[in-house]
Amino acid sequence: MSSEKNAAAAASAEIGTAVFWDAAEKIHGPWTLAHRTVESVRALRPDDHAIGPAYTIRLRRASDSWTSNREDFLRAYDEAPEGAVVVVEVQTDIGGCAMGDLVAHRLSQCKVAGVIINGAIRDLVGLKQIAPPTWYREITMAGPISREITVEVGVDVTVGGAVIRSGDLVCADVDGVFVTPKNEAAKIQEKAREIVAKEAVINARLAAGEDLRTILLGQAEPAH
Repeated sequence: MSSEKNAAAAASAEIGTAVFWDAAEKIHGPWTLAHRTVESVRALRPDDHAIGPAYTIRLRRASDSWTSNREDFLRAYDEAPEGAVVVVEVQTDIGGCAMGDLVAHRLSQCKVAGVIINGAIRDLVGLKQIAPPTWYREITMAGPISREITVEVGVDVTVGGAVIRSGDLVCADVDGVFVTPKNEAAKIQEKAREIVAKEAVINARLAAGEDLRTILLGQAEPAH
């Protein structure tokens, strides 16, 4: 990767979901983006932030109990790519959590960018210390019954109302989770960086004492 692309990727890594929303809205228009937002998940920590390509996992109750199911469950997490956002769809009741502190520890070692789960997590104290940036729906004390879970990797998943495909760009922070189809990722990131640069100028003008109407509308406040 060229130094210019490295710099662009680093700049995008600091951009929040609100900016990605604005960038997509400028391209697609208002009232068009609800299907790209993941609802009903919350950030594990207030400063959690993640951006990267989706690595998708689907979990559902198996019809039978097999050791191979447990192996598939563990392999799905073991093989998470560095820099990816792990997106887990819990499709049916799996008898417990989709991630505890041991799975989170492994994902941290894999250097994933983040984890999004439309299901339960457990070991909250440990997770806050060791987990990658994480978004989840609920908390439980129960571990997964992994012998009785069917696992699929790299499939299209539906999480919080959004359809996420392997490789889609996922951005998540305390404001929410936003998904961009991978064929639009470069365009959205470029537009997002333009917005960040523009807002930096606006904030500098605000810090200098200008008012919003002058800056945004070109209208000065009336004299008193």
